[in-house]
Amino acid sequence: LLPDLIITYAPYQGGSGGALQVENKGKASAGPSQFHYDCKSSDPNVSCGTVFEDYKSKVILEVPVPALNPGQAFIVKNATPSGGLDAKPKLVSWTATADHEKAVVESDEGNNVKKGGL
Repeated sequence: LLPDLIITYAPYQGGSGGALQVENKGKASAGPSQFHYDCKSSDPNVSCGTVFEDYKSKVILEVPVPALNPGQAFIVKNATPSGGLDAKPKLVSWTATADHEKAVVESDEGNNVKKGGL
């Protein structure tokens, strides 16, 4: 029996931007791991930063994730970009990776990445 860490959308946490979470869908506990998030925006209406920051065209986050029991999740709040309704499609992209440093042996090592964009 092994853990299986995946990226899923988290329940709404308030504020702007969608939240992502690292979730253990496996049948065993997972030790501590690293969440990696990389966002790029060439749309001046959509920042990869938070609403409280000046515009950022690129953001890289490294967030330590604690050990997770089966079915348990760790929420990374406001992980995805948000912007005005006039955001230009295909100009914003992000990639989120669970267990970025491959510290946890998993039942499926191929499902650790989620991609999105506007």
